[in-house]
Amino acid sequence: MTLSKARTLNGHRLEGFDRVMGKVKECHFDGRHWTILYLAHDRENPRDFFQDGKMWDAQLRSTYGVSGHQIQALDGELGLAEDYIIDEETWVIRYLIIDANDWWPGKKILLSPEWIERINWSERKAYVNLSRETIKQSPEYMEESRLTRDYEIGLHQHYNRRGYWNNELAAR
Repeated sequence: MTLSKARTLNGHRLEGFDRVMGKVKECHFDGRHWTILYLAHDRENPRDFFQDGKMWDAQLRSTYGVSGHQIQALDGELGLAEDYIIDEETWVIRYLIIDANDWWPGKKILLSPEWIERINWSERKAYVNLSRETIKQSPEYMEESRLTRDYEIGLHQHYNRRGYWNNELAAR
């Protein structure tokens, strides 16, 4: 298991079978399943990407475009989506990194997209069925630390949620 921030992909060289295509600019994901489908590179126009009939899907989202969406708890705003943690083996977005600086200075929060109750894409808001206090008591996320399975287990236990790795083990 390797979990990495989406932004760490930015700037990596993207090669096709017969040529260098450019450098990774952003990821495009399925907004229903939170799975990376495409990597956009610096030589393409993102507007062309979304307007191309073969690529268009109403649920296709860009990591750049969704960054900045407000995340709402039961009792107020949690913060803004800042980045994503991607599973490099499955290309699934496992967590959103939320900047909670407006109400919890200096803190960032990890939330799984599976814990989002609903999203209003046009208002740029996502809603979770959790209180700020519950989130404050969760295991602290430190950006400079590597995510371990022990941290993930503690996070999922805190929220009383089943870990995604249990689903993967059951499927084998």
